[in-house]
Amino acid sequence: MSDKRVQIIRAAGIVLHARGYAGTTLALVAAEAGLPLGNLYYYFKSKEDLAAAVVDARVRELDAIFAYAEAAGTSPLRRLECFVAAWHDGADELVVHGCPYGALTHDLARRGDALSNKSHALFASQLEWLARQWRALGAGPATAEERAAELVCAIQGACLLGLALHDPEVLRRRLREISRRLADGIVTSNSTEVLT
Repeated sequence: MSDKRVQIIRAAGIVLHARGYAGTTLALVAAEAGLPLGNLYYYFKSKEDLAAAVVDARVRELDAIFAYAEAAGTSPLRRLECFVAAWHDGADELVVHGCPYGALTHDLARRGDALSNKSHALFASQLEWLARQWRALGAGPATAEERAAELVCAIQGACLLGLALHDPEVLRRRLREISRRLADGIVTSNSTEVLT
């Protein structure tokens, strides 16, 4: 992928996160990228094409979070804690515009088109990876999927609360509580109570 294409996608991600899909124009993206508008058309024929590229970039970001968690955590619990910590580390930005994955999905999922279908990957990848960690802890498939969904919902709720109150400490406290409950639930209960 060319440097200019990467530059444009990065700029589009910033504009989409700040203004939403409806408020994003190619002219705004060009200004954010510091490029003439005509350069964008060389790489992307439409706003839809550019938004699809941003979704792909966001999926790659999630893949990087998963890879980091797997490298940092020898146990499934440690990997889950690393996943939650990724949101904790970005709290200051998250309370300005919200979760970039949640916000983009919210914007695109209601469209009922190819972009809507593509945005599904932003949460499907999280659910799949998290369920894999729960299965590694001994959960059956249905329970692992349920625990994955609960964790995603808890993180998204914490992000929304932090955004609504514009308070990174509120978000950080909620995420610390999520991590504490996660560890307590796994460590202090026997596996049949927690995982089945």
